Amino acid sequence: MANTGYELSLTIQVSLIIGGRVMSGYPIIYQGRNAFSFNGNSYPAITVSQLKGMNHVTFLARLADFKAYVESIEVGLTIDTTEAYKQNLNSCPIN
Repeated sequence: MANTGYELSLTIQVSLIIGGRVMSGYPIIYQGRNAFSFNGNSYPAITVSQLKGMNHVTFLARLADFKAYVESIEVGLTIDTTEAYKQNLNSCPIN
């Protein structure tokens, strides 16, 4: 597997805080490497190695559906995925 120069993440941690207190059952960690279905698309569970080897287009499609999937569960949540796919040539130098 070659390094691409990009870090990928499909992990979202959600905390629900009301009146300065974390609500029971939170935080919840959603893992986009687990199998899920959304918007008519089914995604199988994948390993960390498969995630690292995923091409840009495939990753962004899975990320978009995973984001929408979590937002559908956590009503009112808006997820910023800016940090989910970012260039980092120090940790992930291009081979």
